[in-house]
Amino acid sequence: MDYQVCWNDLDEAHYQEDWLRVIHHAETLLNWLKSGGTPPQVPELSEIPAAAANKIVKALCVDLLIEAKSRLNLEYRDNITH
Repeated sequence: MDYQVCWNDLDEAHYQEDWLRVIHHAETLLNWLKSGGTPPQVPELSEIPAAAANKIVKALCVDLLIEAKSRLNLEYRDNITH
């Protein structure tokens, strides 16, 4: 998986309010990060250590999942692979 493309697609899906795509990309990226994958390049996070960027990106993905599932009237459950 190209985690940078996934991040960019997640950002685009959120901007377009395409909630099913948001869920797909956020879950994919969370699984990638939780399995030890490298966080994507996020310009706003370029000055902080990778471990901190990883935590912030994970939190953003969870927030986007909650928002997307709320918009679709779905319940959020943390069933992402740990």
